[in-house]
Amino acid sequence: MEERPILKWRRTWPAEPNAADDFMATGDDLISLRIYRLVGGPQVGRWAWFAARDERSAGRGEADTPRAAAIAAETAVGVRPPTEPDRP
Repeated sequence: MEERPILKWRRTWPAEPNAADDFMATGDDLISLRIYRLVGGPQVGRWAWFAARDERSAGRGEADTPRAAAIAAETAVGVRPPTEPDRP
């Protein structure tokens, strides 16, 4: 079964048509997450993610899809447990 984000994600600026690929989620303990599609540079088309908890950065990175970016951001703040690598 495919992993899905846990938190409710919504458009960061719903009334702004040029921000269709920009989302945020919030949660308990001052969790603030954001993902958006990169539109320039060598990473064009990838998704950036940022995560903060208690007003402190918990991580940032890039992913190939919005779902992967959301899951990475949720993992960075502890909303979901980190996945363990496959073991032999």
